[in-house]
Amino acid sequence: TIEDTPQLTRDGSVNEKFIKDLIRHFKNEKKLSTSTARKILKESKELFASQSSLVDLRLKEDETLIIVGDIHGQFFDLIHLLEKFGLPNEKRKYLFNGDIVDRGAWGVEAALLIFSLSLLNPSVVHVGRGNHEWDEMNKLYGFENEVLSKYESKTYDCFKEAFDWMPLAHLVSEKVLVVHGGISKNIRLDDIRSIERGPCLSIGKGLAADLLWSDPQEENGMESNSRGFGVTFGPDVTDKFLLENSLRYIVRSHECMEYGYDTTHDDKVRINDD
Repeated sequence: TIEDTPQLTRDGSVNEKFIKDLIRHFKNEKKLSTSTARKILKESKELFASQSSLVDLRLKEDETLIIVGDIHGQFFDLIHLLEKFGLPNEKRKYLFNGDIVDRGAWGVEAALLIFSLSLLNPSVVHVGRGNHEWDEMNKLYGFENEVLSKYESKTYDCFKEAFDWMPLAHLVSEKVLVVHGGISKNIRLDDIRSIERGPCLSIGKGLAADLLWSDPQEENGMESNSRGFGVTFGPDVTDKFLLENSLRYIVRSHECMEYGYDTTHDDKVRINDD
């Protein structure tokens, strides 16, 4: 039901009370009102569109960045993480590294909460796009059906529009690239910055596909990816990319890790799955 639905402020913005009410509302398996859901999605689209395709994120020495990958509609896992590490604040920042939706049955709730957290404080909560923030995947892996079971097609369109504008990567303190999938040969950071987003961008081809779909491989070189999009890239490709862009390592998600975390390419590629 939408009884006692959480309310935005009088000027239509998110505040801390709304976040707490939203968490409680969703934990009680209640639906957010259509008008409020659409408002959050519209504001999120505008926020994402105002950001670069490569977001520069600078951390101070006393600040922590918690990187979360592949929520995949597991809203209660998201709540567990927020309860374990604490809600975001100026000293404890979050970066959600794509694949918020699909597979799980609570993608609507996960996305609306994460987007609301980002709207509350965009410098504290950052959101990157994954390969599942894409209409073609949402039709195959459940998110479209989930939205239509809870709302209607216009709200699904609002999700699509927000996804189209999500940043594609984050640069942390000029030394770490956080991206959902990976890299390919001869990528420069300015190439990522120059990607034009919006409904005209297909993440199934070109540099966007390489960023959101690619996977590391043990052998040197680069191969086509069995996923059908992006590439697989070897340690030599990683080394060249890091050297040419003056970076230390890459953090990526996109793969299920037994313990939620793994490393490869001599610890220069770090896989963070939850």
